[in-house]
Amino acid sequence: MFADKDVGKETLANSNFLNRHFHMIGVESTSKDVEFCGKNIRLQFWIISDDIEWFQHIWKQYIKGSQGVILMYDITNVKTLIMVSEWCQMVKDSRKDIPILLVGNKIDLEEQREVSKDQVDKFKEKHDTSSLIEISLKTGENVEKMFLNLTCMILKIDPKEALGKMLEEKRDHFVWIIDRAIKTKERKLEGKRKLKKLQKLWRKKYFEGTETFEEYLDKQKEIVLNLTDYKNEIMNAKELPEMSKVWEKIKNLL
Repeated sequence: MFADKDVGKETLANSNFLNRHFHMIGVESTSKDVEFCGKNIRLQFWIISDDIEWFQHIWKQYIKGSQGVILMYDITNVKTLIMVSEWCQMVKDSRKDIPILLVGNKIDLEEQREVSKDQVDKFKEKHDTSSLIEISLKTGENVEKMFLNLTCMILKIDPKEALGKMLEEKRDHFVWIIDRAIKTKERKLEGKRKLKKLQKLWRKKYFEGTETFEEYLDKQKEIVLNLTDYKNEIMNAKELPEMSKVWEKIKNLL
């Protein structure tokens, strides 16, 4: 991974998106665990120092053993795209066949954007690279998608096809958990005998912070309705981040 100072590589290295990182001469070593089409994949990252020329003999060795490259620029600073252009050429001179992912950071500062779509298009045309994604390390937008796209490039898999498959796998998994939770709660609310047994248990210990057994039942019924609504949101989700946001709401109800 190459990036100029203050673009975001230090933020990324120290974030929860990556595992613990280690300082080495000219580089920082870290890794990322990616869930990809039902498999767990670990990406090993070498984050190259700003002083590219000084550590040239070092980073060229890392490029030779790498399977992919991230070039990151700051959308609010056009100079960082110029630097990325130079590094991209250096990388291609060293390894012509290596997959390169161009990443624009700080889309949370869209109103301060300096790097236009036209400039990015010219970059892609000049360096013969078509893989681009814009992210925000501050809000987390598209960060996980960045790692997925890089994985697809390394494995030579169409990102849309892979993401579609992962979306369906996640959807099936979440729906199965929700359906099981709904059935469990509905069974507890069925039949006088079961309700009497449940009421005896409630007397021994307060459930869900309720003051009366009737309040507990009402809360369980409300949870079943909420789970049903969330299940519909899961079914209608078009992207993984959208589905993950719904799942975060659901987890507290299970």
